[in-house]
Amino acid sequence: MSLITGLWFILFPFIYSLTGGIVWLSLILGLMTVLFSLWSLNSKAKLKAVS
Repeated sequence: MSLITGLWFILFPFIYSLTGGIVWLSLILGLMTVLFSLWSLNSKAKLKAVS
């Protein structure tokens, strides 16, 4: 679910015309959300492999 949220934050500024500062803020938040989501999924996969 957080991966979808991160992708929405990345695509949102391009769907709706937003000001420059908001575009960068949304892109940064989206990228952080996607990275943390992938990191979380990776750690869960490693935990299952060890079990």
